[in-house]
Amino acid sequence: MKYAKENLIEALRHFSTPTICNAIEMLKSRLRNEGYAINTNLTNHNPHPQSMVGYAITFKIRTSDPPIKDHYYEDREDWWDRVLSIPSPRIAVIQDLDFPTGVGSVVGIIHALIFKSLGCIGIVTNGAIRDISLIRKEKMHIYSNKLVPSHAYSHIVEVGSPVTIAGLTIKSGDLMHGDDNGIASVPINSVETILLNAEKIFQEEKKIIDFCHSKEFSLSELKRLVKEYER
Repeated sequence: MKYAKENLIEALRHFSTPTICNAIEMLKSRLRNEGYAINTNLTNHNPHPQSMVGYAITFKIRTSDPPIKDHYYEDREDWWDRVLSIPSPRIAVIQDLDFPTGVGSVVGIIHALIFKSLGCIGIVTNGAIRDISLIRKEKMHIYSNKLVPSHAYSHIVEVGSPVTIAGLTIKSGDLMHGDDNGIASVPINSVETILLNAEKIFQEEKKIIDFCHSKEFSLSELKRLVKEYER
């Protein structure tokens, strides 16, 4: 199956993140314990019927102390052009550098709407957000480690440099995939192969799932199906 470039993102949305991770494993291009967020309280606050798929625009931010120079996050607009330099759809990926993270929120409804207006379909942070009920109404994908009521001293430290979220290193322009299972990075140069692998995995797993629901279930047939599925 040949996908048009503009349809790749849409096709990826139809698969779960675990299926995409399985499809990437078939490439044997990275270790099986790499390429996804691990060891975290990262929560999907607004699950969607389809997966989050887009290109990362990265930020580093602090919230616990006033900025040494420049302005507070709320006062700055110099990063807007940097967001637009990334292909759409976009995902704002924000690393909170404080320890512990989440002293203040990096995003509330105002900045969620700014991100949305700049073509961001989702926001991912290892820190905190606020105004969650209002942001949910905007139908954005929202991931964070915490919810807090205050923005505290939120200010941007860097824009566009690599960040680390829950053990996953993400660079601006990386293709990201996420659902209620978590987030993963997708090798951009292998998307068509990944989609072919994902469709194959989906159909193979569907056979087993349907059979387990079937009145014709038997151990002998289950063994045969599982053996066919093993990779």
